[in-house]
Amino acid sequence: MNKNTSRIAARVLLTLVLAVSLCGIMIQAQIPNEVVLHSFSGASTHDGSSPYGGLVLGADGVFYGATWSGGTNAAGTVFRINADGSGYAVLRSFTWSPDGEGPCGSLIQGSDGAFYGETQFGGTSNQGSVFMINTNGTVYKELYSFTNTPDGANPDGSLVQGGDGALYGTTAYGGITNAGTVFKISTDGSGYSVLHSFTNTPDGSNPLTGLTLGMDGALYGVSGGGVNLVGTVFTIKTKGAG
Repeated sequence: MNKNTSRIAARVLLTLVLAVSLCGIMIQAQIPNEVVLHSFSGASTHDGSSPYGGLVLGADGVFYGATWSGGTNAAGTVFRINADGSGYAVLRSFTWSPDGEGPCGSLIQGSDGAFYGETQFGGTSNQGSVFMINTNGTVYKELYSFTNTPDGANPDGSLVQGGDGALYGTTAYGGITNAGTVFKISTDGSGYSVLHSFTNTPDGSNPLTGLTLGMDGALYGVSGGGVNLVGTVFTIKTKGAG
């Protein structure tokens, strides 16, 4: 084989390699990166609508979540779904009163295996609630119904479970000055207490998210208000002293 033949063969081989590579890229580009597991249809099937919180992966490998509205009573739902999109089921359709309306944050799975969450509205005073539900929806319990003053109202975030087993959260409104609260409650609904009632300045106001449990055992969060009235980052101990 002379030099010219070798060069032609090398060019042909290179062209084939490039063609195969481009075909691979085109095939990959046609494969969708996102797969819809479930499309909510709202009133037509009562499966829920407007999910505002994220999913939580249960210990059983199933995903659990909530929708802010929809369901049988248009007051929101708690649902479960498998990772492949099968097995979608509504575990709870909220009824507004007495159990709550409009779960806004994500659920959390407690150390007891049950799920805990909050509703933004509804409950006995229409100020929101804290609830518990098991993995198949056969057990549901309203743990607490907010009354605005002095306990808080309208929680927007998610709960967090402390090392002591208690649940901790925030309310966007209510409290002593209607600027929101940080609260604590046991998983059986007992021992509700306000750890902090926001006053806008300098401590902050109207927290719209939940708390994060630090490695030091303290709770951390963010709020509006503060010295410059544009928000704060705060920490508070589980017994209420900042």
